[in-house]
Amino acid sequence: MNKSIFLVLIALIGFTTSCGDSPLDAVPHDTFDAEFIFSVTKKTRDYVHNAYNVLPYPATDNNGYNRIGSGTAMIASVTDEATPNIPGLSVQVLYDGSLSPSSSNPDNTWNHNYEYIRNVNIGLENIDLMPEADNNLKEQWRAELKFLRAFAHFELLKRFGGIPILTESLALGDDMDIPRDTFEETVNFIVEELDEAIPYLLPPQETADTNFGRISTGAAGALKARVLLYAASDLFNGSGYNGDGNELVSYGTSSADRWEAAAEAAADVIKLGYYSLYEKSEITDAHDDDQVKTMGEANYRELFYSLNGNRELILSRTSPQGNMVEKKNAPVGYTNGEGTTNPSQQMVDAYGMLNGKSIDDPTSGYDASDPYTNRDPRFEASILYNGKTWLGRDVETFEGGLDEVASNSTRTGYYLSKFMNPSVNISGSEGSTNHSFTLFRYAEVLLNYAEAVNEAFGPDADPYGTGLTAKQAIEEVRSRVLRPSDAQVAATDKNAMRDVIRAERRVELAFEDHRQIDARRWMIADEAFGENIKGIQITQNGSDLEYNVLPNATTRSFPTRMYLYPIPINEMSRNNAMDQNPLW
Repeated sequence: MNKSIFLVLIALIGFTTSCGDSPLDAVPHDTFDAEFIFSVTKKTRDYVHNAYNVLPYPATDNNGYNRIGSGTAMIASVTDEATPNIPGLSVQVLYDGSLSPSSSNPDNTWNHNYEYIRNVNIGLENIDLMPEADNNLKEQWRAELKFLRAFAHFELLKRFGGIPILTESLALGDDMDIPRDTFEETVNFIVEELDEAIPYLLPPQETADTNFGRISTGAAGALKARVLLYAASDLFNGSGYNGDGNELVSYGTSSADRWEAAAEAAADVIKLGYYSLYEKSEITDAHDDDQVKTMGEANYRELFYSLNGNRELILSRTSPQGNMVEKKNAPVGYTNGEGTTNPSQQMVDAYGMLNGKSIDDPTSGYDASDPYTNRDPRFEASILYNGKTWLGRDVETFEGGLDEVASNSTRTGYYLSKFMNPSVNISGSEGSTNHSFTLFRYAEVLLNYAEAVNEAFGPDADPYGTGLTAKQAIEEVRSRVLRPSDAQVAATDKNAMRDVIRAERRVELAFEDHRQIDARRWMIADEAFGENIKGIQITQNGSDLEYNVLPNATTRSFPTRMYLYPIPINEMSRNNAMDQNPLW
């Protein structure tokens, strides 16, 4: 099957649907014939392929991009990365502190994931009906379903903490009062599922072309590394966000061993020896700053839509070719531009300089009166700012400009550029391009490895024989967009290295659904997400520009209870054994 259609395949059969409102309700037996499907290899294949379409959230035209609020916002818009361009959207409850167990949570995947888990369980319960002649395929598909079940449980875990673990489809008349498993039990279950799946999954080199998008050993290893990294972090590796040791939302006690487990899992992916960072050009070939910026921007920008030969992509949601991402996020002064995601000044300030230094470093060369010159190429690839050339003209966010700060325009003076192909037209003779929203990519694995190794062993250790220390892993990520000399890290102790890793993670993985959980697991969300979103106001006087920070582009609030979502009130009312999360 060619790579352009695998992840967008619509199977000939559909998943079974619930007969009631609860995702734990049973499937009516007269609507599903397991033997009819699973005794035929082709139909079983279709069933397994169909499972991919809801990984890890329902398939839509937006896939991972503007996936919340009915296609109006990215999850980045409820963090300090960005804000939606329109006030009053449904996503507001996620950033103004008004979310409650009874309110509609636009990022609530509870029902979706339990419906998904039930249907995966049906596949696992019946896959042995396949013909014995196809035993190898059966074991591979069983492993893929186990991965999918693990991923669905993880999507619930990171939002809610410990959850009811379901390994069988429920039948009519079964007891639906199912208690939550502890956080530790849920983590252990996910890891065990992945360990059982890995021996039977395809190696990554067999998922690079004809099987592009299929779950590989690398994908399972990357998920395992992420699960264990989160589990080792402050939010979970201790007494919990309210400090009472509740084992539904934390381990209850802390252990440094958890960082070692996370480091080893990430090391295992590195040692597969297959993955590498996507590079169109080596920065070492650059002769001047302009070349570094141009080459670094292309290296970073194109990895999200250049699929051929891209060994950085471990598992992605690939959309049908089109220009919806470009339309959704282009400035409103362009025909069909909707400007839905407005990066914050906080996010802009997080990007460093071309020399690898933070803008807060007095030796960096940063000039507040010329703020966009010689910035990290990832800034150039991710943010549309005043004066940035896009689709044949310069972006104009100054007062009176075509894309200025205004109602339903941009609330911050910035627009999103990441994921967008600059050669694709969005008006007139429209063009189209690939879009690949990464679920796992190699840069994240390197960042996960660096963080876990640093916490467990310090910045200069290579405990698992990867050939990389924590410091070297970060330098490898930075070298994709900076000169090797500018990519070097000076940190000499664990605390300093922690700051470097967090700063690097913030810019490398910006707008990819990481910041929301990263700030929570580091227990900094009350500060990071509680601060109002800032923007920039630019006034043009002749050829001069004056820059003034807008301190309150969007009002934000982050009460402590928001470190995990509340269990939905309708689920609490249906399940007498369900416990609510603390402070809700």
